[in-house]
Formats: sequence, structure tokens, C-alpha cells
Amino acid sequence: MHRERSRRGARDAVGFKVVADAKTGAKAGIPTKLIGGRNGAKLDFSSSADADLGALYSRLSAPTPSRRIAYKAIKPDSFFVVSGQDGTSTFYTRFEKNAAASPPIRGFTFAYPAPQAAQLDRIALAVANSFEPFPQVLPTRAETAAAGGAVAPGSGSAPPEPNPSPTSTALIVAPGKALTALKTSDCPNPAVGGKPVRVERTDAATNLAMIAGDFGPNGEAPRFGAPAMDVVVLGFAGPRLAASPAWLSGGEARPAIVAAVETSASGGPVFDRRGALVGLVAPIADEPRRVAGVALAAPHAVITPDAIRAFLGAGESAPAGAPDLSAGDIAAREKEALVAVFCQK
Repeated sequence: MHRERSRRGARDAVGFKVVADAKTGAKAGIPTKLIGGRNGAKLDFSSSADADLGALYSRLSAPTPSRRIAYKAIKPDSFFVVSGQDGTSTFYTRFEKNAAASPPIRGFTFAYPAPQAAQLDRIALAVANSFEPFPQVLPTRAETAAAGGAVAPGSGSAPPEPNPSPTSTALIVAPGKALTALKTSDCPNPAVGGKPVRVERTDAATNLAMIAGDFGPNGEAPRFGAPAMDVVVLGFAGPRLAASPAWLSGGEARPAIVAAVETSASGGPVFDRRGALVGLVAPIADEPRRVAGVALAAPHAVITPDAIRAFLGAGESAPAGAPDLSAGDIAAREKEALVAVFCQK
């Protein structure tokens, strides 16, 4: 009850409301109480009938004398993100492409006064996490199967039973073996893909757990990197695998990430932008604070590469000089090596 009141309070404080844009067809959460006015935040939906995502990215990611680009990344023919400062405003822009939709490219820009960036960066992340560019376009059967979810039934089918939420995310590190972070006392009967799995060993200090099951021939020992400020967390959000941009905080003594993730991201791998493993998310006990149902960014403890190496008894460093990757690139590369762990009663 108290948690629900807190959620309503956070939502009401900024007037966060998910709306559909009539012109583009996209949806996103809007902090209505912060929008407007001379010094307020602005959220602009945009679309393009031209399906050349790369050309739009080149145009919007180009710096000008008044426009400084702090971060930019693109997954060709999929999406791109650009953020930075334009004059006195901080901005976050995201566009996505679906060739089957009309218009095929849809996106938004959330801009807010640069002096308020420390307070509004989390709101920008909540807007980004709530963004639905193509709300009427269902995932393909292959995409849903890869994410571990159920395929939507036909119009004549009965509604499916609601799926339970995963407890944690596990990284396959060898054929039939996956690494996660799990309090086994709270999950004595773990399962993956509807089949029971066996907990081979655990570490009480970190809650690292090695589970064994029928994960197929996939999986290889991770390659480790050094902690970096700009990282990506992979973790399940319901049946889907989510790639969440994050940043490291807390220092070496108590490392943590700041990210908008669900509790099922427990055990999720944390990668630097070269795709090297720099940690695992420790078990998340509390549900995240939300605005209009969207998880807000918050600090979460991280299990360090040294602890993971010690638990595995091996590990190599990633080669130097690898190019930077987008969050989407890392998710596409790793999705076959990640499984959702459920706790059976």
C-alpha cells in the first residue's frame, strides 16, 4: 500500500501521462507538469516518410556552433540515439525504423533547461523507456521466441494466461551452464523455459549461482573489461530482453550502476561499450519506483569482474582496440546467450 502511494505520488508530482501522438502514431510518457512555458521542458514527436534512417542520423548527430553532441549511437536500419546540448537546452533524441509501418521512421526529442539536467536526466530516461514508436506493430514469431515469450494468439483464440515474471537473468557461460545472481533460499526450484534447472554451486558472499540445464550448445567463457562510466545492462523485463543504458557509480569499494531496470535484471550482465563484461547485477530486492508504470533509474549493486573471475575459476581480458557498440548491437550479439530464470513453487 505504501509503495503504491509512493508510485502515485511520483507520477502526480510531474503529471506523467502516456499519450498517443495523432500525427505520428507513436506513444510516450509525458511529464505534463514540466512541459511548456518559457523555461519548461519540451517533448516533440517526429516522423519521416523517407526510410533512410542513416541520413536522418547524420543530420541530427552533426554538431554546430551552438549544438554539442555528448553521445550518439546507431544500429543501422533499426534505431539511433543522439544526446547533447543545443544552446541552453539539454536534449535526448531517439528515432526507430519499421519498414512495414507508415510512416516508417518515428521518434521524439525531449529537451529541457541545461541547468536542470541533474534533476531531469531521470525523467528523460523514463520518457525514453515509455516510448512506443509502433504500438500497433506486433513482434514477429521469431523475435518473440528469441525473447522467451509466447506468440500472440489469433483473433479466435482465448486470452492467454498471464505469464509469471522472471526472477533473474542468467548468462550462458558454457554448454549447459549459466551464471546468474540469485538468493537460492528464495528460489529453491529454479526453472528455465518451463524446465527445472539444477543449482550446481553458489557463493554466499556475492549470491553468484551456477545453474545447469538444457541450454543447448551455446555459451562461452566471458571476456572481461575494466569498469567504465558508460555501460549497458541486459536483463529480462517480462518475456522480453531489454538493453538499458546505464552508468557506473559508487567507486571500487561499493560498485553500483544507475539504471532503469526491473527486479528480473538481477544477475544480468553489465557490458562496457566494447562489449566486454564488467559486472553482473546483484539480486534486486525492491520493486523500482515508477512513473506511469515506467521504472525510474536507480542505483543497483554490481558484482565485480574480479569476483566473477574467482567464482568461474577462469577468465580472459577482452582484446584492446575493439570499436564502440550501441546498446542494440550488444543485445543482438548476446541474446542467444541469455535466459530468463523463474522460481517454481
